[in-house]
Amino acid sequence: MIKSDDATRQGVIVGAAAALAASIGDFAELYVGNALRPELDLPHPPDIVLWLGCLLGLIGLPLFGFGYRAVARSFADRAPTLARMTTLTGFATGFVGAIVHGYTALLIDRQVHAGAASADPAHAIMAGGPTLLWLWAITALSLIVASAAFITGHGRRFGFAHPLTLLNPFSLTLMLADIGGFGTWGPAFLQPAAPNLAYMLFVVLFLRAHHQDRLPAEVSA
Repeated sequence: MIKSDDATRQGVIVGAAAALAASIGDFAELYVGNALRPELDLPHPPDIVLWLGCLLGLIGLPLFGFGYRAVARSFADRAPTLARMTTLTGFATGFVGAIVHGYTALLIDRQVHAGAASADPAHAIMAGGPTLLWLWAITALSLIVASAAFITGHGRRFGFAHPLTLLNPFSLTLMLADIGGFGTWGPAFLQPAAPNLAYMLFVVLFLRAHHQDRLPAEVSA
């Protein structure tokens, strides 16, 4: 196998930067949407905030696959098929997530120009129609498959009790969504942003472990 520590580190850094951009984009869109909720009494931002948030997500989300590919290198020697599955479904998660992000911006913009009040993000997704619901379902399925492939491959290589096996994108998403279920601001901002924040936390944890030479990086054939 060809050692590729630099390639792995670079891929994880790209993934982390992409997740940061996408998360900022999430919060920008969420702020605009939540500003339409009278009960929150948030100042209405300029129109540019929504479209900057949309652009950040459209740029960042498709790059998530590079982070998935980088972490998959760590177990490609033991489970090459699972490494490829992690990479492919990771890219799929990012691309479909970008479509969700852009489509959500369009729906929010429609509400802004209609002067309509908005519901909380969970109910707004439900009210967004079947297209948005299907896009969310596909994104969730891709995330679950990518995480399952990572868990299995990484578990075979380093053990299923390894912290990085347990702290995968899906489990971190559930943890952040659970934390965000409390109060007024958690459901308004943290819960809907949980998937991208979880991915950012995941790749940062991997980068830290990789930097400390806990995980060897391999290139799959």
